[in-house]
Amino acid sequence: MSVFNNGPSAFSTTRAYEEFTALTGVLLELGSQPLHVLDLTARIAVERLRVMAAAAVTQPSSRAEEVRGNLAAMPSRELVQLLVERPTLTLTPDAGLQEISPDSATESYTLAPLYGLMFPRDHLLQIEDLCFIASFRRDQRQAEAELVALSVEAAMPQLDLVRLDSFFEGGDAVACRERRVLFLSHGHRSDRRSALRIAAMIAGHGWSTVLLADRHRSQEEFHLDHWAAVVGDALLCEEGRVAGLREVEWVAPVGDGSPAGARLDEVLKSHGMTLLPVPRRVAGPYGFNVLDLADAGAVVCSDSAPAMAAVLRELGRGVVSVEFSTFESNFGSVHCATNELL
Repeated sequence: MSVFNNGPSAFSTTRAYEEFTALTGVLLELGSQPLHVLDLTARIAVERLRVMAAAAVTQPSSRAEEVRGNLAAMPSRELVQLLVERPTLTLTPDAGLQEISPDSATESYTLAPLYGLMFPRDHLLQIEDLCFIASFRRDQRQAEAELVALSVEAAMPQLDLVRLDSFFEGGDAVACRERRVLFLSHGHRSDRRSALRIAAMIAGHGWSTVLLADRHRSQEEFHLDHWAAVVGDALLCEEGRVAGLREVEWVAPVGDGSPAGARLDEVLKSHGMTLLPVPRRVAGPYGFNVLDLADAGAVVCSDSAPAMAAVLRELGRGVVSVEFSTFESNFGSVHCATNELL
């Protein structure tokens, strides 16, 4: 696989697995309960998993029917693997095989795996009992969102799943859950209509939303969490963007859910928060892409931004750095690779 036009990617499934295993261990030590996406998907009723897996075998033939029949013997874990790898079976008649086999067709499989499941942040945003499901601009990624939605629905039926009818990706949201403030970016991968709908719905749960129009993002900065983060009561923001964020739109938890113009510093002050500009030379490419675990008093981040770790410690947080270069070769880091379901 390649990334943009920069040549071969440094991505290795083996190294990615090692990095993710290490991250899982860190989260366990900090008191979290890591739940892998595939573990969540395996909770879908096995009958439904079989139907979904059978859909991958699209070519009509007696052999295809046999393959479908074999799915009945597969446990949930193997069915989930089929859903993720998305194999397509092709049967090609081969006259040369007729003399030696009653099955005179050559079988081949084409795999179109859901690589994007490595970044579950993209797929959803949970606020209270609302779970907003992503709507991707890239059609091929929508299969990821649907699989995650079905998984969450099966594992956490108490959540109200909201499917948005305009574009939204979860990395364009960072939340201060203690202060009940959500920061939403729109204009690049998520659009304003989705942002307004989310803001109006969570206002009914006592949340404020700050809408940040994103006009300056580079191609490598996929989401808001590439240039902003919430750690404790502080909104960290890439220094070069601060001037363009003086005036924002704010949806307060009172009123009709419509946005109003406001000064960012005044909104933050009203919620007991502060703005902390951070130079890009300090943050590096992924210094904002961190996971703040308030209950543990710690931030989990990549070890690729040591100067940023010092900033996080000054905010009173313990810092746990992990090797995450393989994930970062695909333009995501710790925040992208995790998502909170509370």
